[in-house]
Amino acid sequence: MLQTDMFIYLSLMIQTDMFIYLSIMLQTDMFIYLSIMLQTDMFICLSIMLQTDMFIYLSLMLQTDMFIYLSIMLQTDMFIYLSIMLQTDMFIYLSIMLQTDMFICLSIMLQTDMFICLSIMLQTDMFIYLSLMLQTDMFIYLSIMLQTDMFIYLSIMLQTDMFIYLSIMLQTDMFIYLSLMLQTDMFIYLSIMLQTDMFIYLSLMLQTDMFIYLSIMLQTDMFIYLSLMLQTDMFIYLSIMLQTDMFIYLSIMLQTDMFIYLSLMLQTDMFIYLSIMLQTDMFIYLSIMLQTDMFIYLSFMLQTDMFICLSMQQDEKNQVLTTNIWLQLYWNDYYLQWNQSEYPGVANVRFPDSQIWKPDILLYNSADERFDATFHTNVLVNSSGSCSYLPPGIFKSTCYIDVRWFPFDLQRCDLKFGSWTYGGWSLDLQMIEADITGYIPNGEWDLVEVPGRRNERFYDCCKEPYPDVTFTVVMRRRTLYYGLNLLIPCVLISTLALLVFLLPADSGEKISLGITVLLSLTVFMLLVAEIMPATSDSVPLIAQYFATTMVIVGLSVIATVLVLQYHHHDPDGSKMPKWTRVILLNWCAWFLRMKRPGEDRVRPACHNKHPRGSLTSMDLNTSASAPHSTNGNMLYIGLESMHYTTAATSPDSGVLCGRLVCGRGEDEVLLPTRPTSSAGSLEPDLAKLLDEVRYIAKRFRDQDEDELVCNEWKFAASVIDRLCLMAFSLFTILCTIGILMSAPNFVEAISKDFFT
Repeated sequence: MLQTDMFIYLSLMIQTDMFIYLSIMLQTDMFIYLSIMLQTDMFICLSIMLQTDMFIYLSLMLQTDMFIYLSIMLQTDMFIYLSIMLQTDMFIYLSIMLQTDMFICLSIMLQTDMFICLSIMLQTDMFIYLSLMLQTDMFIYLSIMLQTDMFIYLSIMLQTDMFIYLSIMLQTDMFIYLSLMLQTDMFIYLSIMLQTDMFIYLSLMLQTDMFIYLSIMLQTDMFIYLSLMLQTDMFIYLSIMLQTDMFIYLSIMLQTDMFIYLSLMLQTDMFIYLSIMLQTDMFIYLSIMLQTDMFIYLSFMLQTDMFICLSMQQDEKNQVLTTNIWLQLYWNDYYLQWNQSEYPGVANVRFPDSQIWKPDILLYNSADERFDATFHTNVLVNSSGSCSYLPPGIFKSTCYIDVRWFPFDLQRCDLKFGSWTYGGWSLDLQMIEADITGYIPNGEWDLVEVPGRRNERFYDCCKEPYPDVTFTVVMRRRTLYYGLNLLIPCVLISTLALLVFLLPADSGEKISLGITVLLSLTVFMLLVAEIMPATSDSVPLIAQYFATTMVIVGLSVIATVLVLQYHHHDPDGSKMPKWTRVILLNWCAWFLRMKRPGEDRVRPACHNKHPRGSLTSMDLNTSASAPHSTNGNMLYIGLESMHYTTAATSPDSGVLCGRLVCGRGEDEVLLPTRPTSSAGSLEPDLAKLLDEVRYIAKRFRDQDEDELVCNEWKFAASVIDRLCLMAFSLFTILCTIGILMSAPNFVEAISKDFFT
């Protein structure tokens, strides 16, 4: 299996000095010295004792010449036979033979009986001399800390003073601390084999001479200190995995032992080379780590710019911003450099974006179905390796619309650009201010500014930051369209609501006008709802104004119903309460400078022009058969002659006077109630006439009283109308000014959109 004839001789010589021939076949002098120093047939006796060809099979299984003897000693039942043969307490014999208690403590701590067997087999005090020569108990503490018996066995097997020379040469106990910290035996073998630096051992492991040249060039033992600091053997595995001579060129280029300080700072085995390369060129390390040259094309500093060349479109309903943008990406590619003197006339070259590396910059908050909406253009590369990539695109991005101050609002929409796969240690985004000189004005929006900022975000999965560049598009809405189509009609409609209180109650159109105004405001509310997003975060300013106006109109309709109820109040129902009369007819009427109708007019007095002590005598002639009489129930009285005489009002005058009431009966006219000698036959008819006159007078008095009550209620309705007109006018003006002017940029919008 090992492609060597060592095992043939080993098998033949198994019952003899096997190790001498084995050393010859392995082309190493280690076993020769061992045989010379031992000068014993211990191994022959051991083979006889074991009566087995275990060494042959063990070597075949391990396919290595280093662990053969170690495996023989440890992974076998040899100790069992030894214990059977000895049939004694091994620690006692060990102490007696070695004349020291060192191995007893060591055996107790290691929980193994190997040292007993070794002491019995060797029958030598080698460890005592070794400790005397080194003047240190290093191997004891080392074995205790590592919890392994390898070093003792190695010293026994080699019986050489290599460790002594190594300590003398290095004049340090570095390997002791190294073994203690790493808790591994790798560096011990390395020191034994190298007797110098670690790089030779690495070369042996990798079967390459790369690290030999590196050690010669560096002339430093920095990897030893690095291993001490990192407490890991990662560099060995890294070299094995890469199988490249990259580290040679890296060390030649750096010519420094920076790895030591870098490891101290990072305390990690992944970013060592990265930090090293940050002090020079980072791209070589990235190529080393990924085994590819893609990062060579990438400049560590990627500068991102945005050029808004065309107008924008804002979809408030779906909260999507559509912009026409030219991205401007700049980076350096060291692999695309050339000497312009060698290629005269070639100042720059244009490459298709698919042939060279370009950064995968995407819009994170994209609302486009394709996600990447850029048009792939050529990359402009000049002789210094500077690359310029200007892909245009129509970007659709999500934008939260704040409708709080609509239509006097100011919107801020973020455009977040970043790499999709690279972190901050692989690609660093830097921002350039956005250029808005080529912006074409929009009929609905004014572009105020486009500030940008660079952000870094850390995630729980990774230590490296993830940078992004965010441009904020600040837009101001132009309010002329909404002012002419929504605000001004709403103000006019709210003014029409005030005309309800000026319309006479007898017209019958007060309620109709109020309901019509209310319906028209509802239609405008629906128009506003059509263009606004369905969000409950805030209420638009114009919706607040419409809602307030609708409340005013609704209250005006309620006030109109109250006015109509007062105006058409039934006089037979009830009289006006005293408190209502005092508040409305006295206080409010005085405050509103209103006077009751007919209050200034003086009613004429109905009284007798003659003295009350005289009587008027009239000659009444009746004709029952008047030619123009058509109704027999009517009595026609003709006054043929009228003689005015005065008589005393005493009862003895023989005249009964009846009262003819004029007005309210304050002035009375005395009529004769007792028939005279000439009209004695008319007494019954005259009595009937007087009854009818009394009835008519009473009827007129009742009508006058009812009319007086109705006038009071109508006057109260007029007072309410006037009071509501003033109150609602003041409330409408205050609400209009207060709501509309509460917008932060109301004055700016009015001055720019309406007066320019």
